[in-house]
Amino acid sequence: MDKIIVSLVILFVVVSLYKELFRPVATFVIAIVVLLLFRILSPKDVLAGFANEQIAVIFLLLVLSDVIKKTGALDISMKKIFKPGLSYPSFMTRMFGSVSFTSAWVNNTPLVAIMIPHIYQWARKCKISPSKVLLPLSYAAILGGTVTLVGTSTNLVVNSLTVEAHLPPLKMFDFTLIGIPLVILGGLFLLVAGHKLLPERHDLLSGFSEKSREYITETVVPAGSPLIGKNIEEANLRNLRGLFLVEIIRDGRQIVPVSPREIIRQSDELIFAGEVNTIIDLVKDPSILSLPQFSNLHPQENITIVDVVISTNSVMNGMSVKNTNFRGKYDAAIVAISRNGEKLSGKIGDTLLQAGDLLLLVVGKDFYQRTEGVQDFYIISNVRELNHINSKKVWLILLFTLAVFVLSGIGIISLFFGLLILLSIFAFFKFVKLKEVKENLDLQLLLMLVLSLALGKAIELSGTANVLANMMISVTQSLHSPVIILLGLFLITLILTNVITHAAAAAVIFPIAVAAAVQLGLDTKPFILAVAYAASCGFMTPFSYQTNLMVYGPGGYKFSDYLHIGFWMTLISVVVCVGGLGLVYGLF
Repeated sequence: MDKIIVSLVILFVVVSLYKELFRPVATFVIAIVVLLLFRILSPKDVLAGFANEQIAVIFLLLVLSDVIKKTGALDISMKKIFKPGLSYPSFMTRMFGSVSFTSAWVNNTPLVAIMIPHIYQWARKCKISPSKVLLPLSYAAILGGTVTLVGTSTNLVVNSLTVEAHLPPLKMFDFTLIGIPLVILGGLFLLVAGHKLLPERHDLLSGFSEKSREYITETVVPAGSPLIGKNIEEANLRNLRGLFLVEIIRDGRQIVPVSPREIIRQSDELIFAGEVNTIIDLVKDPSILSLPQFSNLHPQENITIVDVVISTNSVMNGMSVKNTNFRGKYDAAIVAISRNGEKLSGKIGDTLLQAGDLLLLVVGKDFYQRTEGVQDFYIISNVRELNHINSKKVWLILLFTLAVFVLSGIGIISLFFGLLILLSIFAFFKFVKLKEVKENLDLQLLLMLVLSLALGKAIELSGTANVLANMMISVTQSLHSPVIILLGLFLITLILTNVITHAAAAAVIFPIAVAAAVQLGLDTKPFILAVAYAASCGFMTPFSYQTNLMVYGPGGYKFSDYLHIGFWMTLISVVVCVGGLGLVYGLF
């Protein structure tokens, strides 16, 4: 009975995450509650995740990543690496090498958040479409994470599951032997074939077409405007360059389509779609036509426009613009929204935000101060100088960080203990503050990781793992090759990774992989590593990895773009990981 219930719960999790029936955290909460009600899991089993050392390590690494970000070392390095005169092959080589190396040590989400503005602006200066460079940025970060234990939270989740299964924990460089060839071959593929396979998309602000993104922008006719009493044609609101008047909202009533003879009245809300530069020109004089959400921002001499992309775990997902209190929280107004391939219409305030949405903001003077450490969105334009830590202290921070990774890598201290001491030193010298730690703590991510561990525990305790392992072995036993079972586990994990979260994929397949190895009398390590690698190789959809979603909007990508180039990246990962593990551990 327990096996049937667990199997149904797994099916529910997969379908819910794929179909987005509930938010990811809610999906896991429902699944765990069901398992608790049927006594498959005890409260102790669920709460154990909160005291799990590897979960604590993930949290400490997120804090460390923020400290390194504040040093400005990455910003300074990026400016030196990405010079305007670089050729495309030279840029790709530098970008892929620097990002993959850094991603092996720093959490890839904040790394990509730092890199997007630099790479985006480099592409614009060199007149190269951002779509040619942003997806390779995400892939470089993903592949770099496969090189070390701390490269991605997925590796640490798998290590946590390994410890929970009473198996020897994974070491810092257990991933390196396969990870480095994976990075090299993936990078070479993108360098040689990427330019042809990657799409050519229009720049974010350079113009719009029916086949690219469209922005919607809401304006209002203020009292005393010279437009009042004129019709649309007389007001010169027809045939605007790159801009189209979609509709007028008057006293809550929609006027669409808008006739050239329609008379403009005071307080009319004019909804435009198209090129943002034109609408910015129109609202330079707010006495004629204004952006209603901008009226209460702190005044500045010049209008500052900033592009941001909504993150996966943003609290704004599913909220209407008017309920986000964007102006009050961030001293910024949402004046335009872009959603890839989808034509938006209606009032901006009523638009429900989604992960990956591009927002065009008009920002006040306090915007950058208020958005330090914010996890709800990522700034992708208007790179600014941060209040960096004193340069003399930067080297101290980087030296201490390197020492911790080296000492934990060679087994002198545990990674948890080393990070705890390191961050205690940083707190003593006020490199990091408790308030900043609380602001940067992604509670949804940590809760999902904890609940993923509990789901994995249920699969193991119920015996479901052994049943599924037996089924896989019986299907492949005629081939008399353990590497075929390894391949099967890798492919199943890959499929799940691309339709649900990578942590969930690892939690579901891990106990099955261990059970299969035990039943075959083989070393469990290659099977564990296969799950970790496969769970990290989310190339084929924008939702399979957070960094993929981060570049989705800025690059103007379509879902099919990920399938087109992600297939080849996935094929490379299958050949390198399964073939490499088979050779290293003698499974052929």
